[in-house]
Amino acid sequence: MPSINTLLLAAFATVQAVQGATYPVSGSSTYPKISEDGRCATNGATCLGSKFGDCCDQRGYCGGNRNYCGRGCNPVYGKCSAEPPCTASSSVVVYSHQPTPEPSPEPTPEPSPETYPEPSPEPSPEPTPEPSPEPTPEPSPEPTPEPSPEPSPEPTPEPTPEPTPEPTPEPTPQPTPQPPSGTCGAQKYPTSSRGLQTTLPGSSVSACSASCLANPSCRFFFVYAQSTCYIFTIPLSDVTQFTDTTRAQLYERSCIEPVATPTPTPTPEPTPTPTPTPTPQPLICRQKGYASGQDGSAAYGVQTAYSDASCLAICRSQPQCKFVILSSNSDCFLYSVDYNRNAPIVPLDYVSLSERDCDI
Repeated sequence: MPSINTLLLAAFATVQAVQGATYPVSGSSTYPKISEDGRCATNGATCLGSKFGDCCDQRGYCGGNRNYCGRGCNPVYGKCSAEPPCTASSSVVVYSHQPTPEPSPEPTPEPSPETYPEPSPEPSPEPTPEPSPEPTPEPSPEPTPEPSPEPSPEPTPEPTPEPTPEPTPEPTPQPTPQPPSGTCGAQKYPTSSRGLQTTLPGSSVSACSASCLANPSCRFFFVYAQSTCYIFTIPLSDVTQFTDTTRAQLYERSCIEPVATPTPTPTPEPTPTPTPTPTPQPLICRQKGYASGQDGSAAYGVQTAYSDASCLAICRSQPQCKFVILSSNSDCFLYSVDYNRNAPIVPLDYVSLSERDCDI
């Protein structure tokens, strides 16, 4: 039977292989890049802003005529419309920090244009005949009733004066909270990845907002295709080049921060008897081992880190993270459950376990 250490190593390797692509480190290749060799989609590149044209066809090539922008066009990696021809964008700036492009492949001949069948004309609807109006019968005249004799008038009693009601005090108007300032929900994203700190796959706008608020360095972020969150640490005013697309939603931090409103003066209440606060348990920091049942297979993500401090910094940037395990000073395993203090400890010298609030 294999030892516990062998099983732990196998579990850590499995999670790293499966989830390594799901949680890329900052500055990874998941940032949208503009095609430089005419190919798109299959290599993760977008045609939007490329010199070959803004449309990505179903074969994975960039172009600007209706063969690329028409039927079969991939809207995730470029524009798609039946308006020929699309023109290549000239506002894209190539920065020196981009990776060295690979040599361009031999030019691929363009396919013959596909013929599209003309739509069949729909038959004109026949007018519906309106029904002939029926004559409205006139009502029969009712007999006029004879007048009844009026009774003799009685003296009118003096009205009893009603007490004057006291005026109701008007409530003090509450100040109206000011709307958020800054760029909120703009359909664009920075052409350059300068200042990009973190990339979080599988994030919506609300999840990305929570990650930004939990990160003190976050200045703005954008969500691409409702699936990937990009967090930046530079002011939005430092960005000079943007790529416009309806696939992106960009927000400054001021858009999502809660607006402070004046707190009304509370009515004094009797002081309740204080409940004794339980003594907090000491934090687990740099423990050489893990709790039984909480090995690498129980982690929700794994990223690369070379120290306990950098591994904890990744954990604190994600609100669901409760504790981490740094394995061999390279693999940072992230856990969304509380550390099980009641389980027996499996000792390992190359494993360092720390809870989120450890001061490291």
